[in-house]
Order: sequence, then C-alpha cells, then structure tokens
Amino acid sequence: MSLSRSSPLPSPSPPSTPPSPSLLYPSPPSPSLAPAASSAERAAPSFHLYPPREKASKRLWHQLSRFRKDNGKHGAELQLPPENSYLRACAHDFAERLGLLHTSIEQGDAKAVRVSLPQGAAAAASGEAVASAAASRKRKADEAEPPPRKTVAELEEARMKRSGYLSRLRQCVVRRDAAEGMRVFHELQADGLTCTSDNCSLLIHLFLESSEPMLQEALQVFAATMSTRTPDESSWSGMVKLHCQYGSVADAIATVDQMMKAGVQPRLRTFSPLLAAASASKSGHLAEEMIKRVRDIGLSLSATEYISLAALAASDANPRRLHSFFEHLELDRPSFSEEELQQLSASLSASESEEGWRAKVSEVDDDGFCSVSKLKLHAVDASDEEMSQLRAVIPRLVNQRTGFYSFVSWLDERISTHGPFDFVLDGANIGFFGQGSFIKGKESRLHDLTVKQAKDSCFSFAQVDAVLRAVLQKSSRVLLVLHVSHTQTPRIGPHAAALIEQWRREGWLYTSPAGHNDDWYWLYAAIAGGKQSYVISNDEMRDHHFGMLAPRSFMRWKEQHVIHFNFKKDRSGEESEPAITLPPRYSRQVQVHECGTWHLPSAESSRWLCVWHSSAPPPGQAAGAPPLAAECVAPCAENDHEAELEAEAQAGGSAA
Repeated sequence: MSLSRSSPLPSPSPPSTPPSPSLLYPSPPSPSLAPAASSAERAAPSFHLYPPREKASKRLWHQLSRFRKDNGKHGAELQLPPENSYLRACAHDFAERLGLLHTSIEQGDAKAVRVSLPQGAAAAASGEAVASAAASRKRKADEAEPPPRKTVAELEEARMKRSGYLSRLRQCVVRRDAAEGMRVFHELQADGLTCTSDNCSLLIHLFLESSEPMLQEALQVFAATMSTRTPDESSWSGMVKLHCQYGSVADAIATVDQMMKAGVQPRLRTFSPLLAAASASKSGHLAEEMIKRVRDIGLSLSATEYISLAALAASDANPRRLHSFFEHLELDRPSFSEEELQQLSASLSASESEEGWRAKVSEVDDDGFCSVSKLKLHAVDASDEEMSQLRAVIPRLVNQRTGFYSFVSWLDERISTHGPFDFVLDGANIGFFGQGSFIKGKESRLHDLTVKQAKDSCFSFAQVDAVLRAVLQKSSRVLLVLHVSHTQTPRIGPHAAALIEQWRREGWLYTSPAGHNDDWYWLYAAIAGGKQSYVISNDEMRDHHFGMLAPRSFMRWKEQHVIHFNFKKDRSGEESEPAITLPPRYSRQVQVHECGTWHLPSAESSRWLCVWHSSAPPPGQAAGAPPLAAECVAPCAENDHEAELEAEAQAGGSAA
C-alpha cells in the first residue's frame, strides 16, 4: 500500500544555493490588532482574511463596522444572510476584530452567521471612545499620514503605463527572451510601479523556458511581488517547478508550504514537478508524501503523473510496490491516450531486474477477453453504498425541491408496493433522437421557460412508443418520463394525444412539472431501482448537473446501467423496429485479477495495456509469459451481463 522507500531522499543543491524561501518570500504586511473579545466557538482570526480584498468581503466589513459603530441604535443583533464558506469565515473573523459576539446558525440546508453586541455594551459610545477603539485596531499602514488621492488623469496615466509594460512582457514570452523580460521588470520598478500578479506570472514562465539559469532572477521578481500583494497560483506553481529544475527539492516543498499558508489553493501542476523529482531520485517517501497532499486537497492524479510514477514503482522487484501504484491508479481512473499508453508500457518494462514487470499493448474483444493474457475482464458496478450516496445527493441538487419531493414520495410508495422499475425511459431523448433539433429544443425548455414553446414538430411520439413496446417485451415494470410540455393537448396532434392517453391509462407515464429538468426524474428513478434497474437513453450525461454527482461512483453506475438504442432501416430505407444495445460485458476501467495481472484501458480505442510480473509465472509457463486465464479467474459465465439482464427481465415480467 505504500510507495515509501527505506533510503533517505537525496537533495542535490545547485552551484549557487539560494536563500531559504522563508527569507526570500516576505509575507504581506499583517495588521496590528488589539485584543478582541474572546469566542468559545472560534479560534483566533485568520490574518489572510483581513484586510478584505474583493467587493463581497469589503461590503461585509463595512456592514459590520456600521453595526458596531451604531452600538445598538437599530437593534442589538444582526443576522447575516446565508453565504458561502469563505464569506462565513470572513464574517467570523471581522466580528472578532470588531469585538462582536458571533455564532453560526442553520437556515434549512444553508448556514448563516448571527452577530450581536457584547453584553454590557453601552447604548451609545462617545465620539472619543469610538475614535480610541478605532485607533487601537488600525493597521500600521494607516498610522502614517495617508498619501494624497491621485487625480483621474494620474490614475489613467498609471493604468496606461501598466498596460504598456504588460504588453511588452507578453511579447517577451512570445520571443522567449528572458533577458529582455528582466529589463522590462527593472524599468517597471524604476517607474515607481509595483509588480502585479500578471507580471510575476509572465516573468516566471519566461524563466522556466530560458536555457540560462534564471532562479535568482525569479526569486527577485517573486519577492518584489510578495512585498505588495499575494502572487497568484500560477506564480507559486512556477516557483515550485523552478526549484525542482535546479535540484532544490527542499525549497520546492517549502514554497508549497508557504503557498498554502498564504491561502492560495494549489493545483495538480503545483505537485507534478515534485512527483517527477521523486521518480527521478527513486524516492518513494517523497512520492507518497506528495500523493497524500494531493488527496488531502481533493485532487486526483492525471495520466502525466502516473507515467512519472510508473518507473519508480517498477524499479522495485517487490510486487507490493506496483500494487500500491495500481491502487492509486484504480482510484483516479485517468484516461490514457495511445501515446501515453506506450509511454506507460515503456516505463513499467524498464526494470533493472530481469524478473521485473512486463507490459504489452493488447486488444479486448466484445466478450471482454484480453488477447495477451486470455483473461476475461469484469463488469464493475457501483457498490450498494455508492448507489445510496447517489440516491441521497440528487434531491439536494434539484432547484425546485418541493415538486421533486412529491415525485420521490410517489416513487417510494410505488417501489414498496410493486417493486422497482426494471427500465426507465428518457422520453425526451428518445423522441428527439434523429430529428435534428434535440439540442435546440432542450435548451429552449430549460433556459427560456417564460416563453411559450413552439409546437413539437421535431418530437417523434412514434419513436417513443416503438422503444416502449420493445422494452415491454422484456418486462412490464417500465416507467416513461416526459416533460409536461410534451403532453399539452393544444401543442400535439390527435395521434400523439391518443398515445399519451394510453400511456397514462396503462400506468407507464410520469410527467415532470413545468420549470423542472426531467433528467433528474428519470435518473433518480433508475438509481432508486438499484442494480436491476436500467435507463434507456442515448444521453452521454456530460451536462454540468451530472458533473455535480460523485464522479467515480456515477461513472461506474452509468457504464453498467445505461442502455442505448437505435432504429434499424429496412431495404426501402424506412425505419422499422428499434435496436437496443445492452451495457458492455466488461468495464473500461483499471482492473486486477487474482493472479496479479493488471489491465489498463485506452481512452481512444479498444486497446488495453496488459501488465504482469515475470518473477512468478503460473505453473507450466516460461518466465516472462503472461498468465493464462484458467489460472486466475472464475468461469466467464458469471460475468455474462446479457444473460443476467434477460433473466432479471423475465423475473420482473412474471412478478408484475
């Protein structure tokens, strides 16, 4: 489970060792604060929240300052509206600084902050007391005489100068002229202008691309930016990469620490150079530490990082080392291109020992058999716990919750009485399929609900009925979900109205109300049905609302529970009966078998990468040969999803 190594991490130093980052990157000036009222609920204020920097936090600061200054004239309590976690943190911090009492309160599903005057506060403070209290909380920068305000002409002149310097730096990036970029930086300082985050980011990018050593110049630019403001994430990540380029891994880690202390959220590119350095130095300890940090901030490793880590994992003949690597790989499920799959194969095969790991690109047929290992790949479904989590999160993502909860109650009662639906039909997707206006019609209903909808000339009720009839041959427990706009009599013809009436009479149709997204209804019904329920839809579910679900759990469910359809054409070219495509018999995700053989899919084709350890081949095989299927996995029939689906459909039909 661990990539750590017993040997310590080597830390090569460049010829000219730069000062420690803690000395190079001075923190922005912190305010001088008088002791504030204590709070049993909150820790000490976070200094990076004050002074406020953006409009929302500035408005919040002025609101609380006015409330403290009024001192009870308009009430002893102030309840702030529900806000995001950042503004709630600002509210607690600002209230603490102003000597106000503050507490969190629940408002339905949201959280808010209530502030109040401290007990025993006077009805109104004298002007001298207010001035004294304000002076005690002044920033050091405010104690000096404020500089005269610049005129509009002066501000415009400064803006034009900044714009000119920024344009020159961009030209330096295009020409990859780091020396000229440094000259522009010195001119900017001589002109009395401060280095902005944009300037800093462009310069560090230049230094990264330079063929000459530019670490000292980068440290100078970064320190100049830190003296007036906090650099943005790209500048911090660039400094981490520069330190790694010059072999100063310790300084790179210290830069990440100070970045997080400054309140800047790292991205994956922040840690990628450190993971590459861990691979180059064969330091499993550093790799595991960086992976843990990536996990702690909610990020996932990409294919690039795994290619760097593959050589590190394969350099140890111990199978447990690579097993840990693949466990991380299975958790993140990155997509590998054909080129990346070849790079991964080369990295895994580049073992110093003859009895190391072997990798070979293979093909997997429709039944799931690998051409190299002869193993049958499994169909991996979402677990019961993941299904429960998906079912619980959907109602919280729906905008119009009241109407949706009515559907949830109806569905729960229906499932308890008759059992779950075996098939749930996405009526809109089926009706618009092949009609040429699906996307336009979908956007019209979702984003312009106040406008009267045009007649459903591109919606085919006959297609919906054809798919419904085909599914009813497998099971009678079928639910068809349609938006109410498709069932309004003035907008449809008599034939469609007759079909809708029949669907309602048979109990197959459920109409989602106006203003609601019908996708949530058929998705919830299918997930609530458990592992025996399937969706009939060609929707790839890439919309933003599907992205809000737990991605790994949702992708596992989607791969095994979405049935696609098409319409066959006869010899005359006319569409006849629908063709139903069952879910694949195997899952396109990282898989491991009992014998220790791993399979990694390509995102671009049916190719896979088959990986096995040559030191322990199954009996009767030569060293280095991939294991045979019979030695590793149970008979293939247990993964035959088509037979399983047919059996469930027949059972559902007889039960109904």
